[in-house]
Parts: sequence; C-alpha cells; structure tokens
Amino acid sequence: MRKKKRKKYKREQRSFYFTNLIEVERIYSGSGGGKGKKRERKKKPTEEQIKRQNQLNREKKLRRILLANFEENDLWVLLTYLKGFRTNIKAAKKDFGRFIRMLRREWRKRGHELKWVVRTETGKKGAAHHHLLVNRIPDADIIIKDCWKKIEGAGFSSYRHAYEEGGFKRLAYYITKPSEKEGEESNYSRSRNLIIPEPEITRALKKEMENPPEPLPGYYIDESSVIMGINPVTGCEYQYFTMYRIKPVRMREKPERMQEGG
Repeated sequence: MRKKKRKKYKREQRSFYFTNLIEVERIYSGSGGGKGKKRERKKKPTEEQIKRQNQLNREKKLRRILLANFEENDLWVLLTYLKGFRTNIKAAKKDFGRFIRMLRREWRKRGHELKWVVRTETGKKGAAHHHLLVNRIPDADIIIKDCWKKIEGAGFSSYRHAYEEGGFKRLAYYITKPSEKEGEESNYSRSRNLIIPEPEITRALKKEMENPPEPLPGYYIDESSVIMGINPVTGCEYQYFTMYRIKPVRMREKPERMQEGG
C-alpha cells in the first residue's frame, strides 16, 4: 500500500507529545522569508558549525527516545571490570552482548520486556566500562548484579535513579558526547523495542511565530526553552519551546492534542 503523502505547510508546527511535556518546533519552510519579509541570505556553514549541529541533532534524537521509553527512577547503571583486568572496546561490547541477553531472559521470566540504552567506553587509565540505562522492575539491581558477575573479569555494578529534569537533557548529552580518547568511536547502542517518537505536524500561524508562545491549559512554558530567531545557515525563521505539565503524572497517557495552528 502506498504511503499517504502528508500535507505540507509553509509554516510548520511539529509537536512531540510525552507523558509530562510537549516539545514544539515551529519552522518556516516556504520560499522567501514569509509574507512581508525578505528571506535572509543563506550562508555556507563552517566545518565546526556542521560538527556542532550534528552533535545537537544526536542529543535531541536520543533525548526524545528516552522521554518516550523511560521514566524518572529507572536505573542508570555503571558496570566495571576488576582492577588490573584490561579489555578493549571490541571485546567489551561482546561482553555486553552476552550480559544483555541474560538480562533480557530474566526480565521476561518476570513478565516484562527489557528496554535499554548503553554507552561503552574506556576511561583515562584505559579501563573499559559500560553506562547502562534500563527500565526498572522489582529486584532489578540484584538481577543486574548477578548477571554481570557471570562475565569474565566483571567488577562491581553501581546504580543511580535516572533524573528526568530538563527532559533527560544531561543524560542524552552524556550518552552521545564525543569520546575524549583519540581514535575511539563515540557511539551508543539501544534495544530495538524502543519507541521512536514522531511529531504531529500542523500549520503554524505567522502571528504565533512572531510572538512569545502560550501554553495549553494545564501546562506551563519553561522560559529558558524558548528560542526564536533566524537560522543563520538557512535564512529562515524558527521558534522552539517546551511545555511542562503542571501536575506531573506517571501513566504514559498522551495529553489532549494541540489544535491546528496552536
């Protein structure tokens, strides 16, 4: 079946809905600079600008994945190797593959599907370790400890509760940040069962993009999240902001949809 072609707007609003917040992007994508405006001249981005923008895009994509799949108080785990035990990144990733298969079986035994995101790296002294985010179930810390002990050279495992403030912004940055070691890839892995958020796309109005945004009932806008201006590379106007639910909930329910153009 042919995929239905979506309607395009000159001014487009992309709304990402999560349990306790809504992220909104308003972008002018038509020709010219909008009615009564002259479009700014495009500028060729520098290599540093491209590098920075790619990193911001990686952070944004992962942060939205975290918001769609994890909650505050899920587990942020550090898995280490014994002191003096050395392994390279390739071998460490194979270790993690064996470990995560054991963990998945244990989650399923208890009636849950395991969701995870991991960053494997080496520290300043060359010791490999894994930073792992998993959905929390009863006795999760004990299960993780017991499974990790079965890996050759396994050291200790430590746990912290994931902190959602800022929409997992700090966590997404840490997982996607470039490696500090020269020649080492700064990549991460995730389970295939994670929800990949897609925006609801509607028309944005000219007056909305020219004025400070207004929140939906039951929400407030984080003023520090509001960004308005002209993209120096594309020459087009844009507006970004985030709305937070005044009374946070734990159920993964989608809030009332924003009206078209709003």
